[in-house]
Amino acid sequence: MTTQTVLITGGSKGLGLCTTQRLLEKSFQVIVLSRSQGQLGELLKNYPNHLHWIHADFADKDSIARAFKQVNGVSSNINALILNAAQTIPMPFSQMDTSDLEQNIAVNITSALLCLQYSLKLLRGGRAIFISTESVDKPFPLLSIYAATKAAVETAFTGLRGELYKDFGIQLTSLRAGYMADTAFGEAWPPEVAEAFFKLAEDSGSLRSGGSPMPASRVATMIEHIIELPQDVTINRLDVRSGDSS
Repeated sequence: MTTQTVLITGGSKGLGLCTTQRLLEKSFQVIVLSRSQGQLGELLKNYPNHLHWIHADFADKDSIARAFKQVNGVSSNINALILNAAQTIPMPFSQMDTSDLEQNIAVNITSALLCLQYSLKLLRGGRAIFISTESVDKPFPLLSIYAATKAAVETAFTGLRGELYKDFGIQLTSLRAGYMADTAFGEAWPPEVAEAFFKLAEDSGSLRSGGSPMPASRVATMIEHIIELPQDVTINRLDVRSGDSS
């Protein structure tokens, strides 16, 4: 049986790390693009022939281009691309300057589309899965621009679905992930920013509507399910949320 190869952006922590580990346990070859090795150390030791890490700064288009040159050296084809890399910057819109807006757009929109574009020939006949968020429909306080960037890529996926299937046989799926535990969400925020965000999210009802935080492994399981679908079957969009969400 031929080993399947999956490329994951932002696969060194949170949901990306959880998905990387699950796929390695199922004997996939995994290529991770991220700014640092993060929490990949143990997996790199345990799966030296199946896990490849490549540095990529998703705010820098040149860094992404360099990373894909290395990807081509690792594998001549990939079966699935998981666009998981993202950045959240909780901030009142009135306080955002040009660099804040540009950073959101560069990491959350431009990098995802560049990674998809660079993958087209490698991914021929495969799948691209964009990790979106439940907050596209109900933006969290201080994260409206983050939700808007996710919505933008979802729209691009909708528009590109026919073109990329016709030209490359690539299936596109947007997966909206709900409130998860054990992810990297908010871990880099200063304590006062995290406190302000979660208070506003609680007061607005955003946390309650998201339900109890589910293990990231639940979402990783669904990602694996999409990858293993027959080629003549697709899922355009999948919402994966906690069972007690509203």
